[in-house]
Amino acid sequence: MTTAGRLRPLVMLLTGAVVFGGVLSINKIALDSGVPYLGYFFWYCLGGGLLSGVAALVAGRNPLPTSWRHLRAYVALALIGIVAPMGLMIYVADKLPPSIVGLVMLLTPPLTYLLALAVKLERFRWLSIAGIALGLAGVLVLTLPKTSLPEPGMLGWLLLALGAPLTFAIANIGLAMLRPPGTNSAQFASGILLAAALVLLPIAFAAGSLYGFPAANPTGNCAILAVVLCVAGYWWLMLEVVRLAGAVFFSFFNYPAVIASIVFAVLLFGDAPSAWLFLALALMAAGVALVSHAGRTRAAETARSGGDLGAGDGA
Repeated sequence: MTTAGRLRPLVMLLTGAVVFGGVLSINKIALDSGVPYLGYFFWYCLGGGLLSGVAALVAGRNPLPTSWRHLRAYVALALIGIVAPMGLMIYVADKLPPSIVGLVMLLTPPLTYLLALAVKLERFRWLSIAGIALGLAGVLVLTLPKTSLPEPGMLGWLLLALGAPLTFAIANIGLAMLRPPGTNSAQFASGILLAAALVLLPIAFAAGSLYGFPAANPTGNCAILAVVLCVAGYWWLMLEVVRLAGAVFFSFFNYPAVIASIVFAVLLFGDAPSAWLFLALALMAAGVALVSHAGRTRAAETARSGGDLGAGDGA
């Protein structure tokens, strides 16, 4: 493989991480401007899905596959990869600083390892267990000291946000297992996002939270347009990185994504991270580094034995 070919997944990974870090701040801007939570989430998915579908048509004139296998994958991954985790992240967006929401996502690789272990896609490794322990220690640093959060009342919202990395971890394994062969990344992203929008539409309607876009809310309208572009780009980049380099390589996504979320929060909202936040970041980074090292060791062992890699420690 050429140098450019090896660098392509890395560049796409870093680009997707920056985009995702920005999405966390866009979520807060939208909700702070008065856009209802469910209405915003619906446009988030519908706009991203339509844009991804148009991109697939323009690039290769490929209509969205609608076989039973495709529809099943779309709905399953929409529920576990978008509706559940992003629903939680958007719900807490105006209740927690974006930097802390982003920091919690560093737990995704260790949780993915635990799930892979449970379904026998991974072997027990002490390095991975040590990494998980460090990641949990990072969460405790945020939750126990009173000075770690801007307000003590944020603790409950932080605990709720921890559901996001868990469902992302489930989705990581699902992406590797459920993607139908021959489906390009733009098509797959479109199907998943549109399925999520269909799930959210009746929920938003029943809750009276539909948002008539565009509305007399310039800030909210701009936030929706910005997040639609980001979501379509992020999902395509994510699926391409997994396709080109695998889930183990994609696990590195979480590191630059967290850094990007903190930088955006500082630039846009003037967040002033405390020393506790940096200590938590160091503990979590050390934890996921150990898990990733264990994954690379596993890959080397598998290559020597001529076996196939499983889901690994994907993010």
